[in-house]
Amino acid sequence: IDQNNVISAIASGGSGGISQQDFDDLSNQVEQNTEDIASLMDIFNNYLTPADPEYKPTPYSDYLSGTIFQTYDLFERDVYYNINSTLNIPPIRFSAEIGGSADIYLELTFVSVYASNYSVQIYVNDTLLETKTFSSEVGSYKFTTTIYGAALNTVDKSNYVKCVVGNSYSSNYCTKVKCGIVAPNVMILSGEPVYRVETIDGEYYVTDCSGGTAKLATISINSIFNINNLVFQSLGFEAQSLDVGYITTAYGNNVYEFTDRVYMYLSNDDKTYAYLVNEDKTLSTKKTFGFDWSHQRSNYCYFVSTYYPSEHKFLFVGNSLTSLTYENPSTNLTKVVRTYAHKFLDTAAEDRIQKTTSVIKDTGEIIVNFNSNSSEAHNISLGYGSMAKVYVTNYSSISAFNCAVFVKRYGKFIRYDLSHTSSGFSIVSTTEIGSYDDFFLGANNDYFCVKNHVLEYHKIPVNED
Repeated sequence: IDQNNVISAIASGGSGGISQQDFDDLSNQVEQNTEDIASLMDIFNNYLTPADPEYKPTPYSDYLSGTIFQTYDLFERDVYYNINSTLNIPPIRFSAEIGGSADIYLELTFVSVYASNYSVQIYVNDTLLETKTFSSEVGSYKFTTTIYGAALNTVDKSNYVKCVVGNSYSSNYCTKVKCGIVAPNVMILSGEPVYRVETIDGEYYVTDCSGGTAKLATISINSIFNINNLVFQSLGFEAQSLDVGYITTAYGNNVYEFTDRVYMYLSNDDKTYAYLVNEDKTLSTKKTFGFDWSHQRSNYCYFVSTYYPSEHKFLFVGNSLTSLTYENPSTNLTKVVRTYAHKFLDTAAEDRIQKTTSVIKDTGEIIVNFNSNSSEAHNISLGYGSMAKVYVTNYSSISAFNCAVFVKRYGKFIRYDLSHTSSGFSIVSTTEIGSYDDFFLGANNDYFCVKNHVLEYHKIPVNED
């Protein structure tokens, strides 16, 4: 109904006419209602998710075997390393073509509590390529160097950059590590994500460690929201990366409930901890450079982890434990540098695939591994990449399920849709979806992504799965 036509009809004397005062009052009320509706629409639009111009799914065909590009990748991390007398910075692992060479830019930021003399030794693989010494006054000092033509591994694609720092005082610190690499088909494999998203019992648990402080936001998977409206709570500790898991407890008749929440986090000094929220108890772990919460029906909280130098293990946390327990996976996968758990996007805590993982080896090869308590264990290789997120999208039984695997390859994310039966994995489709720093599939036809170090949230277009 056109409100202006109604007002005109009333003003012209319909139904006995209307006084000028009543007309003015009604006109003012309509104007106020129109302004209120516009204001409400502005508020509503603030919660609507904007379209993602980067999300452009197209059929993907991998490059022909032997295709080589000169590519660039960057590792950058805020840290807080106490140098003591000597500091071994964790190796920056990367994949590159066999027998090639690399140009490496390295930047280290130091904070000197006392004026100090420093030495920096730089290795590529096991070869010492450069030693530099310098003096720093009290305050911040940025060390930079570029190495050209560093020889790469001649046996396989696994490589690393390692720095050893010495200084004359134990009160000095390294606060930032930055390493850029140009090499044939280079992909950096090191580095834990600043943002993570877990789907647990109908909620999204979104963690943010930008700036070095652990923060958490939760929101229902059915909510309409804009990422800018998420309210993050500081958890009161510093961290480079934080993952949220839950202990799942049985209560008869095979009913399982999520009980104690567990935070697994990598502190800024590269130590890893598990914190049980209900018990207010913190347990330290082995030195790790990778962890991911694994859905598990038991009285424990499981994380799949990769420990220095390449131990691929399950770590489980329980309410009654005073220390953490480690368990070897029943798989022969070796030289693992990153580990990912298979994620379930429904809300049920049921008896699901037991302790299944996918890994990235030190060569950059991605292995999707199905390994359960049954005898059906299979692997499938999805080529090379620097990330591999696995989401179970359709679970019928331990012998019949589908999963979507999001592989990062040279900055682009590729979606592999896999079908698993008792005979193993098969690839149903392969789709290139866009260029992102990171990507997390949601449970409500949506996704989270990271672009240029900023977390975003979007709905998948209705014409897409």
